[in-house]
This record gives sequence, structure tokens and C-alpha cells, in this order.
Amino acid sequence: MKAPEKNNEATNDIEENEVTYTVNLLMEKRTIDEDGELEVEEEKLMDCEDLDLDQLKKLVRDKGINTPTTKAPMPGMTFFSSSMPDENRDYFEKGIESFHHLWIMEINGSRPTEAQLRETAEALGMSLQEQGPEERWRESIKERMARTLFLCAIADQSEALGYSGPAGGDWDDFAPETREVAGRAADGLIRVMEAVNHGARITQLFARARRENPDLTFEKALEDFAHYTAMQAQGHGVSWDDNHEPFDMDYPIYFSASDLILVGRDDLDQLPGFDFEALKIEAEDSAVVEALDATPEKTQWGFSEDYDPIANMIERYTPASEPSL
Repeated sequence: MKAPEKNNEATNDIEENEVTYTVNLLMEKRTIDEDGELEVEEEKLMDCEDLDLDQLKKLVRDKGINTPTTKAPMPGMTFFSSSMPDENRDYFEKGIESFHHLWIMEINGSRPTEAQLRETAEALGMSLQEQGPEERWRESIKERMARTLFLCAIADQSEALGYSGPAGGDWDDFAPETREVAGRAADGLIRVMEAVNHGARITQLFARARRENPDLTFEKALEDFAHYTAMQAQGHGVSWDDNHEPFDMDYPIYFSASDLILVGRDDLDQLPGFDFEALKIEAEDSAVVEALDATPEKTQWGFSEDYDPIANMIERYTPASEPSL
């Protein structure tokens, strides 16, 4: 999404009391039709309107604009967006998600420099150097998904080896810390979820869950969303709908943490009561013996580096027709 460029360059530094910002404001509305297809409508709300800093701050606050679209200031390319949809009547009653996008076209009559864009972002409570709210939420979802996927992989591998874990225990209480490969798997699951949902970002899917469950705190909603999305994507017998109001989200045909995360003895040996050598002696089932022999020394990624299983999933499971965002 790129605003029309201005050819003239600015030489003025930002001085709060003497600045005029010429802005464009676009509203983007997203809905899911009866066939499950994404429909997008755009409406220009401001066209090269002049605002002072106080008016610009109020506009950003009123429209929930909180995220720069690039990490570095890029005149003509950087704009600022709302990362979550407006929580208005259309949102709650009709499921219409409205987002706002703001361009700073000129500052004091000239195209803004990189320095001016950086200073403007800071004046608006944003940064062109650090993660914005949407990136932080995405990372939080990824972190929680990674824990769930890691626990699933450990539980699956343990069962295959004939170890069931302490009776009545929660895997999260006694499993070792989440490994880096689980974060890689979680990032892959996010990419797959976004693909099968017609390009909707994971934070937008989370926003749908929040809309249908307004009584949940943000932290509780995020934690449950990440956990149940990871579980349901793998076809486990628990889902978001068991304890929450449902919302519109599609899942891949197949996804397995155990395919992506090969749990090694370094992590299995940390489980209470786990004795690898004793399991080998006691093993009678050929499948268990085979699983024991195939267990690596250290937890690792399940595929060679020259093959991307996530890209393969996206290619196989993405709907044939994807409306562009």
C-alpha cells in the first residue's frame, strides 16, 4: 500500500509549535462472506488535509493508530496503521473489521525527511526502530504457541517410548524449558494459519476471538488463543470452542509438532522418573524399540535445512483463490 509520492524535499526540522502536517487517512473494512471469502473495501477519509501536532495526536488516538508499517523511516513508503479493528457496532454486530492507515504526505509543505518521520513517530508515541504493538502481540502468540507445540512433541515422543509421565501431572509443570526449534515450529504454524485464512494476520485472527469473547482479559484471551490454536491445528481433542464463544477461523488439513520437533535425550532425561536405558531393556513392542533407537541425543529440527516443510504445507493447504489484502 503506497501513497502518491511528492517530489520536493524538506529542509525543515520538526519544531512542535510551528509544524503543519499534510495527511491522508484511509479506512479499510474487512468482512468474510457466506462462502468464507475475504472481502475488502477501502474509503478515503482525509485527502491532503492539514493538521497541527495536537490535531494529529488526537486523530491517531481516536483511530487507534499505533503501528508504523516499516521498522526504518522511508519517505513515501512508511505509513501508520491501527493494528486492531475498531470495536464499534459494526464490529460486534456484523463482524466488520475496520482498520485505519495514515500517511504523512508533507511536513510544512515539503516531503518529510527520514529524520522528520522518525521524530513524528516518536511524538505520536510510536517508534521506527522498535517493535510496535502488533509485532509484540505476534511474538507473544508465537511464544505461547511454541510452549504448547513443545509439550505436545514431548508427550508424543514419551508415549512412543513407553513413558507416560507422573500420574495426574501437568506436562507444563515438569517438562524442560522450551527449545528454540519449538519457536521455529510456532513461527511456521503462524505462517500456515495466515495462509489458510486468506492472508489475515495472526493478530487479526486473535482480534476476531476477542470480539466474540469481550469478557476475557487481554492476557487470558491471548494465552488461550495461542494454546487452543496450536492444539486444534494438530487435531487434538480440545478446542477454543470448548470453553469460549466461537469465531471464524480455518485450520490446516494437517500439522504436527512431532514432525517438526525431534525431542532428544537431553530433554527426555529431565523428565521425572524417565530412564532411557531401563526403557530399552523393558521394551518389547517393535515400534517402541524403533522409536528408542531413533531418538537423537539432542532435541533438533525434524527436517534437513535444504527442505522447508512449512512452505510445502502452505502450498498444499492454501485455498486456491486468495483475495489480496
